Amino acid sequence: MSGARRGRPHRLTVETDQEVIAELLLLIADGASVRAAAAELGMSVSPVYRLRRVEPRFRQALAEAQKAGRGARRPPPPSGSESRYVNQRCRCDRCVPAASAARAGRRRAARERRNSST
Repeated sequence: MSGARRGRPHRLTVETDQEVIAELLLLIADGASVRAAAAELGMSVSPVYRLRRVEPRFRQALAEAQKAGRGARRPPPPSGSESRYVNQRCRCDRCVPAASAARAGRRRAARERRNSST
């Protein structure tokens, strides 16, 4: 009796699975998560994370692919927004005033709610 997910997960090695690893890294660099990329290749995430733990070259390649994938998935918010000030730590001449104005607006709204309830 054999199931699709029974037994030990496939053991990835740099020597024997270069094509699988290249495809995995390409999927991740295109914006897929490790879980989604592994599922696309018909495997679980365990062998990927095991290989990352034991193989420094793969660890570096995976980190680079994940960094590229983050950029492919979601472009940063436009400059001049509170979101960019907070999340990307942008301190340009447009984001600082936008963050200050948003913070002042939240404080003003809270003050008005407090005053109206008393």
